[in-house]
Amino acid sequence: MSKKIHASGHNTLNIKMPKNTCFGCGKDNSDGMRLKFHFHGVQAVCNFRLPKKYQGPPGHAHGGIIATIFG
Repeated sequence: MSKKIHASGHNTLNIKMPKNTCFGCGKDNSDGMRLKFHFHGVQAVCNFRLPKKYQGPPGHAHGGIIATIFG
């Protein structure tokens, strides 16, 4: 006998998820960078200062943070 599958595909109807948990730009990610972008012509631009908590080697940005910024 086969199981009945919910229309949503998963039984997640009672789970409330934050709206935006993206590490780079999510306002709902308390550990995220919360970057804000705007367009300058066809280019996406983001101005920010990198806090020390995202430091890798002393005085340098962590490699994963660099990848996030340029991703």
